[in-house]
Amino acid sequence: MPSDLLEELESTFGYPGDEVDYLCNIGRRYPFLYFEVPKVACSSIKRTLQLLEATGEIGAPSNIHDKKNSPLLGPLSSGLTYEQLFVSST
Repeated sequence: MPSDLLEELESTFGYPGDEVDYLCNIGRRYPFLYFEVPKVACSSIKRTLQLLEATGEIGAPSNIHDKKNSPLLGPLSSGLTYEQLFVSST
């Protein structure tokens, strides 16, 4: 599934799928999808979302742009399908 999802991300957004995966932030505790736009307060927004998403002693990483240690997920690590992420149910 991840390779199919990667291809769908590339096709939809016209950017490499790994870049879309990095820029897309998914919350589970409070379900949301935030597509960051660099240089438009993304650091402040991402820090706030990471702190809201963090549970227990796990907080936001010291480097908020370190996706590997972020409590926010990318589409490829979310376990969700393209349809679950981007297709409206209405």
